[in-house]
This record gives sequence, C-alpha cells and structure tokens, in this order.
Amino acid sequence: MTLFEDLQLIGLAPRTDNLNERSQQALTRLGLVHEGTPRSHMRRQDGTRGDSP
Repeated sequence: MTLFEDLQLIGLAPRTDNLNERSQQALTRLGLVHEGTPRSHMRRQDGTRGDSP
C-alpha cells in the first residue's frame, strides 16, 4: 500500500514562490510534474504578490 492508497489521494499540490528555484528543483527531483501556475495568489514578506509555479 502507498500513502495515496491509504488516504485515497489522487494528487498533491505543493506550492513554492516562483522566485524560489531551490524548492522548485527539489520538487522536480522528487518526481513532481509542473501542471500550472496560480498567478498572484500569495503575499510575500515584503508585501508584493507572488506566483507559484
């Protein structure tokens, strides 16, 4: 059994800031596939709005 089977999940939706290349690379190394980019959905610490690849 896998976590997906145990919890009956169909997918994951991790989010990183589009400026955080290290996190994006880590997700790619884990085998995740980029399927879309939510635009301007999160507020950064400096008050600007950010995308999530």
